[in-house]
Amino acid sequence: MPLKVEEYLVQLSYMKFRRQSKIELALGEFRARGLKPNAENILDYLTRFEELRDELLVQFEKMTKATPTLNELTYHFSQGWLAYAG
Repeated sequence: MPLKVEEYLVQLSYMKFRRQSKIELALGEFRARGLKPNAENILDYLTRFEELRDELLVQFEKMTKATPTLNELTYHFSQGWLAYAG
């Protein structure tokens, strides 16, 4: 199992101040864990990384568009809210 971003940042504390690095680490962890961009997983990352919310939402939107069969996630990007039907 890959390290969680928070664990990684403890080891490399200087990275916690680099916003773009944190975004890349969060998305890298998401991919390394083999997670699907469903509502439950997206909400987990948005909760863990509230300060990166806007940037992560852009990336998650791209992921969900690349997964057209994703019927358990309804994200209203223009209004900024998620609905989970699962």
